[in-house]
Amino acid sequence: SGGAINGRLLNAGTVTARSTGVFFTSGANLQGGITNTGVIQASNTGYGILMTASGMGSLQNLGGTISGPVAAVQVFNSTITGGINNTGAMTPINLGTATGAAHLGYTASGGSMVSGGFTNAGQLGSTQSPNLAALLIAGSTLTGGLVNTGTIGIGSYAIPSGMLVAQSQISGGVASSGSLANIKV
Repeated sequence: SGGAINGRLLNAGTVTARSTGVFFTSGANLQGGITNTGVIQASNTGYGILMTASGMGSLQNLGGTISGPVAAVQVFNSTITGGINNTGAMTPINLGTATGAAHLGYTASGGSMVSGGFTNAGQLGSTQSPNLAALLIAGSTLTGGLVNTGTIGIGSYAIPSGMLVAQSQISGGVASSGSLANIKV
């Protein structure tokens, strides 16, 4: 909280917590970002990775797994400057209709800014029900576009969608040669 780390968080093992696997808040800045080739997960409630009012370089999930009941990755009022690259799995853990379980793969909200684009060659979200959206961008900005050659799942809970964009801006377009069931704007 409130500090800066010039390096990078590298995980090739397993990080497991009840509520949040990796949590950055209140001005924290991880300049080198996160590279995950292992497992980062929340087992009971919460998020695999949660950023609130913080920043990081890039998020690289290279064949690893990031998961949590509410969302695999939640970026709220935060900044990622080096883009997001997923070749593994960013998937929610299905706990049925547990309180607060939105079952999101990746979500950016609350004025978040992600620059450098979002590349998905793995699995984002879950096809299990309930699942709000595999990719949710609400009140935020993504620059550099979205390129999908993997799978962006779809569920059947509330507003079922592969990708849901609400009051947000995506510059650089959306290109998908993989599986993307639908986009709701």
